[in-house]
Amino acid sequence: ELLDLLTSYFDFRTRRHVRLSNGQHTDTLIDRSWVQSPEKLRNLGSELAAKIPAPRKFKIWFVGFSVKEVDVVLTHADFGVLIADHVAADLDARVVLAHTNPNVIRRGFKLRAGERALLVTDFDPFPCQKIQSLAEIAQEHRAIIYGIASVVSLGPENLKMLRSYSPNVHVLAELDL
Repeated sequence: ELLDLLTSYFDFRTRRHVRLSNGQHTDTLIDRSWVQSPEKLRNLGSELAAKIPAPRKFKIWFVGFSVKEVDVVLTHADFGVLIADHVAADLDARVVLAHTNPNVIRRGFKLRAGERALLVTDFDPFPCQKIQSLAEIAQEHRAIIYGIASVVSLGPENLKMLRSYSPNVHVLAELDL
């Protein structure tokens, strides 16, 4: 079922040779330029949000409290917006869009010091350039990087790099291309 969701979201293509815009080469291209079904995309966002721990509940002097784990979902303005919106809705968090060249928060959005940020992307090709930029933006605004959520991660090295920014890494699928 997860593979069906992923293949409906990403267009997997295998070719003899692809030269990427960063100069690297591959024989597989993952194209996420369109989404076939908003319902499937919503389900994919819910699957990713379900990996994030639920709010902690506790009592002090017989009064119940709930602490949200994530205040804000931080994502790249050009990549991951659709999935980040669904993750944020499931987590009852705000979405903040950022640009990564230069590393700035998009006009009209705010990231406050002390907020717990979940960095979200749909697909982060090596070497985690988008997540690295989002982490730098979060640190610059003195937000707390709660964790990283990605629909697809490319192999164990990519996952290791993601964990260098936060031990809380949540990935739906790991592909070793």
